[in-house]
Amino acid sequence: MQLKQFINFNLFLILTFLVGCSQNPNNHKNSYYKKMEKLKYINHVNDFKWKNRLLVIRNKNQKLLFEQIKKNKNKLIDRDIAVIVIKGNNAFIKNNLLSEKFFKSLNKKMKHLDNSYETILFGLDGKIKKIYEKNIDLNEIFWDIDKMPMRMNEIKKNNY
Repeated sequence: MQLKQFINFNLFLILTFLVGCSQNPNNHKNSYYKKMEKLKYINHVNDFKWKNRLLVIRNKNQKLLFEQIKKNKNKLIDRDIAVIVIKGNNAFIKNNLLSEKFFKSLNKKMKHLDNSYETILFGLDGKIKKIYEKNIDLNEIFWDIDKMPMRMNEIKKNNY
């Protein structure tokens, strides 16, 4: 009888610990997914300001970049990067269609860019930081972000 109570009590402690860890509001990954959930209600590109860096991909034929994005989700999360894909006259985030208002506001910010630029990086301040032509490597984008003053402050603050 005592062994059964001991096992049940230890199982209870383990489950309590696991549930507590998974619900930690300071968990960076959980907060990222909460942010991403809210993004489906976005109506303007400035709604990302001070929340996420944007990586806008205008050419869906960038197979290498999309593969790298899938493999490097934690690095994207760490840098607060939201990936937006433009297909025709629509903008998508994680295969969720964003509003027409959002698409128009994004196009307005990018109207001065030549169509040859396929990937555009927006900073946390909502400004275009870098434009890339074809076949960009995601590590180059990470490198560009990591050189930015705000990112350097994040690195210092989080002791990376």
